[in-house]
Amino acid sequence: GINAEYMGNLTQEEANTLFEGPPFDISHYYAINLRTVFLAALFSPIIPFGLICSIVTLILNYWAEKYVLIRRSSWPPPIGISLSFKMIEHLEYLPLILALGNCFFANTFFGGAGKFDIIGMIVAFINVLLPSASINRLLFDIPETSDAHIAFQASRLKFITDYDLVNPMTAASARLEILQLALEMENDPLLRRKLQSLK
Repeated sequence: GINAEYMGNLTQEEANTLFEGPPFDISHYYAINLRTVFLAALFSPIIPFGLICSIVTLILNYWAEKYVLIRRSSWPPPIGISLSFKMIEHLEYLPLILALGNCFFANTFFGGAGKFDIIGMIVAFINVLLPSASINRLLFDIPETSDAHIAFQASRLKFITDYDLVNPMTAASARLEILQLALEMENDPLLRRKLQSLK
């Protein structure tokens, strides 16, 4: 156990460091899950059961990582949603990896890739080259992700935290301001639309 005399000589900052959990690096877990998906796709032509195993692995990883985040880790820094969007963008390589696996294993075990394997690889390669985000904006009514033009008060409810909320001197008044802003949003259709466009 921890020596009581040693504990008595600790500063508050040292005690906090001693008892807080290890840092939770969500980018590390994103990379592990992405690797699982890519490897399952690459080897699926010769190990189809690997797709089922990877789905089970992703489900178990989700619950394990959730437990570690909530129960065993220190509070992670806010990172926003850009990392999630980047991971989704990396999933666009999945069809190409699957097509490459098909061509490679067909060439290795069957003496050459078939017509459909080559067509699949060409289509997957074109899919990677196409600017899918721009095409989606042309085809569908997708609001711009940039919120630089939106006033601070209109976007404040979307913040994870701000200085006023974490400052003990201003926290109470900041909470009242946010509650007031939420009430105003209910009565102001324009403000409500601006906030909904940020979602």
